Amino acid sequence: TRLQGDWSSDVCSSDLFVFLLGGFAFYFHINAPTKDAKYYRQQLTSRGWYGEQRAKKELVANPDKGIPILIEILSAERVGQAEACLSEIGDPAVPALLEALEKNKKNQFRFSVFSVFSFIALKGNASEKNHGIIVRFLANALSDKSLEVRREAALGFSIMGKAGAGALPELKNSLKDVDLGIRLRAANAICAITADRICVIPVLKEALDQDGTFAALGIIGGYGVVTDELVDSMVDLMRRSDDQLRFQVIYTLGSLGEKAKRAAPALELIARDANAPLSMREDASKALASINHPK
Repeated sequence: TRLQGDWSSDVCSSDLFVFLLGGFAFYFHINAPTKDAKYYRQQLTSRGWYGEQRAKKELVANPDKGIPILIEILSAERVGQAEACLSEIGDPAVPALLEALEKNKKNQFRFSVFSVFSFIALKGNASEKNHGIIVRFLANALSDKSLEVRREAALGFSIMGKAGAGALPELKNSLKDVDLGIRLRAANAICAITADRICVIPVLKEALDQDGTFAALGIIGGYGVVTDELVDSMVDLMRRSDDQLRFQVIYTLGSLGEKAKRAAPALELIARDANAPLSMREDASKALASINHPK
């Protein structure tokens, strides 16, 4: 015979199960958006994960109602989660955003569109036709008179990588831009698109000697772009007093393997330098091993 307490325990467990099941059902049941842009902006910018996720699900799952709401939000301010929703919606958002740009000429909104388009292209969320429209739209912006616009367009191509192949001529032309940051972003995009990377070498060399050092190191290490001249510049950087920079250079040289062989003597000096941090000496030894005994 069961005791009354046993039955109570079963009831409690059953009630908890029903409660949890109801909660999951409520979360995964997606309603069409029923609130206004102000409400969804609050949800997308709040720190409440549940509210934010539910708002995103409602907006993305119902593009016809979600797209106008998200455009209204972005017309007022840049909201990263709103941009992410439109990127997730993908193809249907492209014509709507282009139409909205005809009415809202502010750079703030324009840059939101750049970001959305870049991630739509990166994720492959557009039809072939709309993908071509996205690439042409951003390619035209690379020659805009505004430095800000060109920077954001170059960032867009840096994000979309291979998906920006249709703009390769414009990106190569951007290697001549007056702004080093734009030139580096264009170089990054070109390296992602093609194995013919000779054209980016002058930009990387210039950046190593100026304020774009870390960005240049990222491109060199990420894509294995290297010449003797670039290695020599990196060796010069290891003589500086900036430990953060020296760590990054050592890591980059190690990632290049035997292509960075001419840096071996400089790395050996660091590996034996009693005044260098222990972790730096260890990293230099690892880089040497990678150079001398590539896998």
